[in-house]
Amino acid sequence: MSHIPAVSTAGQLASVYRVGRSESPSSASAATPRAADRVELSDEARALSQLALDPPIREDLVSRVRSEIEAGTYLTDDKLDAAVNRLLGSLPSPEA
Repeated sequence: MSHIPAVSTAGQLASVYRVGRSESPSSASAATPRAADRVELSDEARALSQLALDPPIREDLVSRVRSEIEAGTYLTDDKLDAAVNRLLGSLPSPEA
């Protein structure tokens, strides 16, 4: 049976952080100016963020309208008149 020596990281740490050093690693980096952190968002991330702000889809309404369109009962004269009136009301009035 072979003998496996114990693993020690003390020597490795001593080479990274000099033992007995008067200056800590954080104080050395504090003397040098650091660049400001930045975050860049992709167009896809911005779009997903906007989707989270949009109101939820009203599945019940979508389902009802689809059914009415398939049955041929969705478009009625009253609905068309209401849509035309809303459209005309949203247009700027002609200047006289």
